[in-house]
Amino acid sequence: MGEFMSLGIPPIKFDWIDDQNDRQSEFLKFAIKILTLYQNNQSVWIGENQTIYKTESNSLETGPFLYFQSGGTSGRKKWVQHNHTSMQFAVDGLTDFLEVEYLSSWCCLPLNHVGGMMQVMRAGRTGGKVFFLDYRNLFSEIGDHANGKWLSLVPTQLFRLVRNEVSLDNLRRFRGIFLGGAALTESLVYQCRKEELPVYPTYGMSETCGMVTILNNSNFLNGENGVGKALSHTKLKVGHDNSRILVKSKSMALNTFAENDPNDSWLLTPDYGRQDNKDNWQIDGRADRVIISGGEKINMDEIEKIMSKCEHIDSCLISHRKDEEWGECIIFHGTPKIADLKIIQSFAKQHLKNYQVPKIWYLVNELPLSAMGKTKN
Repeated sequence: MGEFMSLGIPPIKFDWIDDQNDRQSEFLKFAIKILTLYQNNQSVWIGENQTIYKTESNSLETGPFLYFQSGGTSGRKKWVQHNHTSMQFAVDGLTDFLEVEYLSSWCCLPLNHVGGMMQVMRAGRTGGKVFFLDYRNLFSEIGDHANGKWLSLVPTQLFRLVRNEVSLDNLRRFRGIFLGGAALTESLVYQCRKEELPVYPTYGMSETCGMVTILNNSNFLNGENGVGKALSHTKLKVGHDNSRILVKSKSMALNTFAENDPNDSWLLTPDYGRQDNKDNWQIDGRADRVIISGGEKINMDEIEKIMSKCEHIDSCLISHRKDEEWGECIIFHGTPKIADLKIIQSFAKQHLKNYQVPKIWYLVNELPLSAMGKTKN
């Protein structure tokens, strides 16, 4: 086992660095900088674009801390606070589920997000390795870089990779692919099963230090849907009044609740969900994706799910804007730009309720992505 993460934060050994890394990699140098500060009893606010937003000498027994910026359950940006204990529970919950001794990763997610930095923490805690490289390098031959490693992607990234034979072959070489951050379309699920990719759908958030549920790859390939069951360090339930998911986790951020114990309090998430007949969790959409247009309550995630079944588009995004007539106006963005818009609109009228049909339509070459690879609204 590696000595990087345990109670008391023992001296850091940087043996988690994969020998195949480019030593001039900005991501590698940034990871080393963060961990060096952290080891020296500094709390670190991890900023965007490989920058440190702030550091502060720690004087608390529960520190030092790493801070990640999150959209939060309210939709407002905030800093979430994790320490060695919350990160340790997150790592151990995952290794318990996977029944593995070590976790090595190809890290292509930014380190200012929990999904990126936790790949380093997993390797340090378990004696694994981390190799830093952009996911777009998977479109080219990668040799043995994937051997024994886990890859974390969001659906938009995977959608682009499965359309290329070289990247498909590369994806098959990974030990597993953690997939989270957004809903999977039926067509992407079909493609992953057809190609027998080692996909593990997950659900998590910055407040819980990453994933809290996971669906085993063998179950996924055998037709089970959703994001699996809760990991050992977490409990989930559905609110009786609004069907939103509540989470209680030993990996909960320390500043999630003003006064209550973060390990023994329920966090109301913005996500609507339920358990199916196999007890797998199904995520049905987000509360902040529900708008009122023309007096009707509209779930934009539901529209996206339906429109993604149209065989004339590759991908789509439903957004909205203020409108004097409707209150909120629904906007459709789809790819590719050369698609036949009339056919797409006809599909919408056949499969959507009248009040769900978008008022504004755009076809583009590519949907814009955030640093995490998620589609930007």
